[in-house]
Amino acid sequence: MMLFAVNSNPLRRVFLSMGIACCCVLIGVIGFSYESRAADTLRVMTYNLMYFGSSTTDCTPAINVQSVKEQHLRTIIPHVRPHIIGFQEVGPSSAVTLSILNNVLNTAGESRWSRANLMNPSGSSIVSILYYDNQKLGVSRQFPISTSVRDIMYYRLFHREIPPSGDTIWLNVLVLHLKAGSTPSDVATRAQETAVLMSYLDQQNLNENLLVMGDFNVSSSSELAYSQLVNHTQPDNRFYDPINRPGTWNNNSVFAQWHTQSTRSSGTVCFSGGGLDDRFDQILVNRRVLGDSAGIRYITGSYKSIGNDGQRFQGNVQSPFNSSVPVAVANALYNVSDHLPVVLDLRVNTSQGTSVYELSGGGLPCRCGPGS
Repeated sequence: MMLFAVNSNPLRRVFLSMGIACCCVLIGVIGFSYESRAADTLRVMTYNLMYFGSSTTDCTPAINVQSVKEQHLRTIIPHVRPHIIGFQEVGPSSAVTLSILNNVLNTAGESRWSRANLMNPSGSSIVSILYYDNQKLGVSRQFPISTSVRDIMYYRLFHREIPPSGDTIWLNVLVLHLKAGSTPSDVATRAQETAVLMSYLDQQNLNENLLVMGDFNVSSSSELAYSQLVNHTQPDNRFYDPINRPGTWNNNSVFAQWHTQSTRSSGTVCFSGGGLDDRFDQILVNRRVLGDSAGIRYITGSYKSIGNDGQRFQGNVQSPFNSSVPVAVANALYNVSDHLPVVLDLRVNTSQGTSVYELSGGGLPCRCGPGS
């Protein structure tokens, strides 16, 4: 009765309604603020550096100058702003891999980058290697998965911020560079390489966040090497294309936005030509990353081929005007490699509670507009 008596005054009902509304807004703001604080974002990048610190009979260090490539990388990396980088085609020496760390990443006041171990039991003339933001991440394990061509690098990373539950958030990262070429022998070798990889993952029984990135050198999603990744029988080790673009990628304008090779229309002794008409470079994730069931979630819409505005089919990355990156970045991409880097963003749920929702389209702010 008393409640009805209090609310019988129209003016008091207004103030009561305003109070309830303000309380709801305050709760919403607190909830939004908590969710924002309880999430971190990681940008993952894969990039084939095309004989960085290495050489072939024709593509010599005098032509493919390491210091020049480093200069251009110092333009690309600050634009992309990654936290995890998997490089391919790097010379297999401490001097070369540390040069990337000290002359590209930890420059201009930066000191947050660490290099994973240099591993090369196969004795290849080029290797894959991981670099990571040591303020956000640490490495608990790193291991080379040997194949007949090159080693596939496995890294078990952990997020440094421990959630209230006390459970560490893990991210298992694989960096690969499969056999190049289109002959039946090349296709069979790639299939052998991914078969070795999937066998290794099944033996680990991880049931955790899993990501594989690199230069797959496949022309279509139906190739056995790729099919063994995306159709694997063990659900937690099965990989998914975050943008869900299966098909024949080679020389197909339908996939122009996602092509990563080549940055040039005309080839040289070092650079492949033909323009952008292959989707060799990719990042794939497992179902836990897609579904945020282990503290990490792929941010929808964050997957990009850096320097590809969708208007480059069989053309180069510089001309005509590239609307997706500043001119300086387009020039740097053109001069570093015949591949483009690929990135995606991951949201880390440091609350370890319900799924972290994407805010305003999600992802890190990317300096990807002209003149930015």
